[in-house]
Amino acid sequence: MGYQVPKLEEVKNILGLLFDGLEATQIVDEPDVSDAEWMYGVFIDDENTPVAIIGCEKKVAVYMGAAMTMMAPAVAHELADSGDISAMINDSICEVMNIMSRL
Repeated sequence: MGYQVPKLEEVKNILGLLFDGLEATQIVDEPDVSDAEWMYGVFIDDENTPVAIIGCEKKVAVYMGAAMTMMAPAVAHELADSGDISAMINDSICEVMNIMSRL
């Protein structure tokens, strides 16, 4: 079974609900991850087959999770800088990754 890859504008529209002034670009073949910690989510279909993966820098993931919980931007910034992820923020990150992996 084939799966459709979302268009750049669709991804921008979804993430634009969480972030003001979001800029989105096409995916590069080899992203430079040498200076960043990354988090990943995998969409697994009903046959238990991985069919999609989403990855983002850990700081971006923290901001997404914080936005889902309506956390104040200053607090989200502190969390992103510290790298500490509470269970509540982690659950929110998982939910955003789940939604994004199904686009």
